[in-house]
Amino acid sequence: MNKFTFKKLQKLLELNLDKKYASYILEIIKNSDCLFNPGIIMPKEHIASLYRLRFEIAKERSSLGQEYLKDYERTVTNLSTSLSENLCLTGLYTSTNSFLIFFEPVNRKILGILKSTSNDQTVAMVSNLNEAADFEKYSKGQLV
Repeated sequence: MNKFTFKKLQKLLELNLDKKYASYILEIIKNSDCLFNPGIIMPKEHIASLYRLRFEIAKERSSLGQEYLKDYERTVTNLSTSLSENLCLTGLYTSTNSFLIFFEPVNRKILGILKSTSNDQTVAMVSNLNEAADFEKYSKGQLV
């Protein structure tokens, strides 16, 4: 699979409008400013085990809401039961929200989207990473 792009993210979301947050993210892309990270493609076992561990840690944190934990648990289950050899993880960040999007690269099926609230530290970190990492800034769907 070639590098995952912002346009491919839009298409992925359009193909998965039945998934929680997909239409919401499309609205953000069309009407707001955001930072996009093309993410990674890794073997299913790596991503599934890493995010299962992170889920177990997240359950112990009292500050996380029930809806977030349900989304996380559903995503981890979908990652583990996926028949895809490789899985992808990409991210979209706004001044108010962060989204991690997990999907199967071959059939372009979203396995889960984790939405969290961005705070000042997250926004500053992502802004600083933009210069050093593979982040791209978009405004109303256009590369800035």
